[in-house]
Amino acid sequence: MSTLLIAIDAMMICLIMLASLDYLRVNQFVERPWQCAAFFLLAIAAFGLLFDRLAGMAPSAWAVLFHLSLIIYAVVHRCEIFDRGWTWAGVERRRH
Repeated sequence: MSTLLIAIDAMMICLIMLASLDYLRVNQFVERPWQCAAFFLLAIAAFGLLFDRLAGMAPSAWAVLFHLSLIIYAVVHRCEIFDRGWTWAGVERRRH
């Protein structure tokens, strides 16, 4: 059961880390400084937690529930968190 919990938590941590890095890629720090700082800290924390999980440290059920709640919140509010009119290349941002 512990191995399954570690695998599920590591997968959720990867999703959280990728979502926060994608938010930082899309938005500029000057436009939304507090949100970018929060997502930057979230990405750092998720990266550290991922190393803990890969080292075999078992998460508590409360930590897994917390990570699941972050993912549910991000999925429900994805239109508010991420801009709708962005492109992957970021060419428009580099022109300014």
